[in-house]
Amino acid sequence: MAFRLGVCVFSFAAARPPTMDDLLALAHRFGLQSVEADVKLLGAAPHTRRQLEKWGLRCVVAGGQLLRTDIVALLQTTHAVGASVVRLVLSGVLEGERYKVDGGNWHAHLQRCAHRLREIAPLLERYGVALALENHQDATAEELVWLCEQAGSPLVGVCLDTGNPLAVLQHPVTFAKTVAPWVRDVHLKDYQAFQTMEGFCLKRCPLGAGIVDFAGILRALAAQRSDDLPLHIELGAVTARHIRWRTAAWWQSFPADHRKQAAEALALIERRALTGDWRTPHERGADGAMQRAVELDEFAQSVAFAQTLLRRSEG
Repeated sequence: MAFRLGVCVFSFAAARPPTMDDLLALAHRFGLQSVEADVKLLGAAPHTRRQLEKWGLRCVVAGGQLLRTDIVALLQTTHAVGASVVRLVLSGVLEGERYKVDGGNWHAHLQRCAHRLREIAPLLERYGVALALENHQDATAEELVWLCEQAGSPLVGVCLDTGNPLAVLQHPVTFAKTVAPWVRDVHLKDYQAFQTMEGFCLKRCPLGAGIVDFAGILRALAAQRSDDLPLHIELGAVTARHIRWRTAAWWQSFPADHRKQAAEALALIERRALTGDWRTPHERGADGAMQRAVELDEFAQSVAFAQTLLRRSEG
């Protein structure tokens, strides 16, 4: 299969491109083939569509939460700019803390999401746009597959974030194998791990500098797909994520057998965990200029790593 390397706008905080034109120029400068842009960044649809065509770039449009998004408006905008995929998240949960949703009833939340997907499936058909649900440090691989099956439409799929499985104690490669047939978009993200009293912290880093097995993930995707797939580099948040799996509350919304499944991810953390300061430059109080420089340098390193990885996988 063919992979298209791109940039996700959420790679950046201090250095975030202020306009869609700036994001497209960044992609062109690094020789990329795709962008993932926040819907709020798109600007006037005719202009954005012309610019995408001018640079020969494809686009995935990033929306918000499934249950809170004006789907019609999002699909209209996506169609108008010539994009064919929208990405949404299931919740505002981070760090696997699903017990904070709906009074701890994560299953009920998933049921509402499934109902919403069945409602909007005809709209996806009408606009010719696919929907990619991201594992945003909340859903497990099995839950995402279940939602895709419940939707009853081939246009409902998955946005695979390669680093986020760790936040729900699933191994990134195993996660990728499970969701591979449904993947419509990929966020290439790496993390360094640091053990803590309550669990572990995940710190952003350039691709290849952390614990994610990208070669294994690409093999998993290629084994079950034949179409082309966008791979958007999305560096992690500028604040480290603390996965407090040693606390009783963290487990409340997971099924009983999740502890057994978590062993594979925890073994990876145990083998690859680092010691020392887990804080990012942002958390250490670096000034804006330093933060921007670090973000751009991490992105440049990530592009070089991903390009080498793709050459090897296609060779």
